[in-house]
Amino acid sequence: MDDPDLDTLGRVICLFMFNILILNIREIADPQSLGRHKLLSRIHKVDMLAILEPLVASPDDRILGKFKNFNFFANCSNKIWLFWRKHVTVDIITDDRQFVHTNFNMDMFSGFLNFAYVGTSNVARADLWHKLVVMGTSINQNLMVGGDFNMVMHEPEKLGGRRFDFTLTNNFNESMALVGISDLGFIGSKFTWKRGKLFERLDRCLVNQQWNTSYDFSQERGNVWYVLWKLHKRVATVLRSWNWDVFGDVDARVKKVEQRVSNLQALDDNTIDIIHKLEDANKELLEASLWEELLQQKARETHFTQGDRNTKYFHDCIKQRRANNIVMRIKNNEGHWITEMRKLGENVVSHFAKLFEFHETTDDIDVSLFEDVRHHMVHMDLCVIPTIEEIYSTLLEINYNKAPGPDGFTSAFYITC
Repeated sequence: MDDPDLDTLGRVICLFMFNILILNIREIADPQSLGRHKLLSRIHKVDMLAILEPLVASPDDRILGKFKNFNFFANCSNKIWLFWRKHVTVDIITDDRQFVHTNFNMDMFSGFLNFAYVGTSNVARADLWHKLVVMGTSINQNLMVGGDFNMVMHEPEKLGGRRFDFTLTNNFNESMALVGISDLGFIGSKFTWKRGKLFERLDRCLVNQQWNTSYDFSQERGNVWYVLWKLHKRVATVLRSWNWDVFGDVDARVKKVEQRVSNLQALDDNTIDIIHKLEDANKELLEASLWEELLQQKARETHFTQGDRNTKYFHDCIKQRRANNIVMRIKNNEGHWITEMRKLGENVVSHFAKLFEFHETTDDIDVSLFEDVRHHMVHMDLCVIPTIEEIYSTLLEINYNKAPGPDGFTSAFYITC
């Protein structure tokens, strides 16, 4: 597969609450591809995963570490890898160079799963078609065959390239008819493979009549678990939409505002309108950058004065605060420096213990020295209850990230309320 966007079967087969994911992405050892596999598995809550053409001699600890809660099997040609969760029972029936035939069971769900990666030669295809016919005619239970067949079923599944070969397609369709399986259909991109200007749908899932009867995807009646599963999917879809509408993509928002700030700064125009736009863009950037808000709180910086988003600045502030808070040495009453941590602690404890001890004093305090201060404090009305306007103006002077009380609520919370 040559195109990273189309180089994926990515079909998620949902059997009530049993999800199967078949992926056809080359070079799983690539960190980006491996992360994509893991992400798709987590998003779709996959119970069984099939990876076709991994192009790796054998999975290392890094790859297996991504699927810790899965059992693993690789076929004899190492072109098909299977992962399934501990709560799913999978028995390997046939291990062939072009397919793996299995029997699965999970609670009330059971049947046969065949994962195929078909060769590109006509001989390899004919060999697999024959084996599928022999296998399929002997099965009267649920059967699904999925994977990369390197073959289209109909002319609209091919765009560009050489003239459409009806002979090869007819052989494929006739063999699948003898097996008794038909295309399950799909949602999403029409084509799953691309090379240059040639687009084809080579990847698919086919099921027999028993499968369609047991798992009726077109109706919501019959099985209460299927109804519950559909309801869950609808609620999850609504929640995802709500999350996106309310919060959005924070990282994308930051990048978008960053670009707007850069564009405004690049303008050779100092008009009032441009200055206002630049101020608004900087303000929006600071509000969108949740990560920097956290850094601001850690650094205890109340104002951002550099005029642009600068994470390194806040990191330096944090390091400086931590360095200032570390006591490396102190001078005792005798004038000697203490650097040993144990003695340093003992000296601090001793100092404050003596500091707060009661000492009798015979010195009289001249109260006349405080007359001016007392007169001033009497006229400050310190005991008068503050007005609503005074409270609100004081809140406005507090940075919106700061919490004025022990409850942890910031001033922005009280101002908004």
